[in-house]
Amino acid sequence: MLSSSTQGAIYNMAKLTDDAKGYMLFNTGGYTGEWDSSGRLAVLHQKELVLNAADTENFLAAVNIVRDIASVIDLRAVAYQNALSSIAAATVAPTTQTL
Repeated sequence: MLSSSTQGAIYNMAKLTDDAKGYMLFNTGGYTGEWDSSGRLAVLHQKELVLNAADTENFLAAVNIVRDIASVIDLRAVAYQNALSSIAAATVAPTTQTL
């Protein structure tokens, strides 16, 4: 059983079907759905990642963990703080004294 957050990531399969060609498109993402173990033909595009069912569940669980963390942390403030720290470190030159 898929979690509710995983189910939220599933696209409406009817919208993913290219009626003229008779196959499903996932060029913007999506969930393949379920069927028997015979498999299905896939058309892949460059730099796409294909995961098995177990890795997909693990990947989606990791995404949910990151979303939970991001909801607690103001990521823009952290990025801004890091940028300021980098600027400050770059502008503070070591001092040398000559006697």
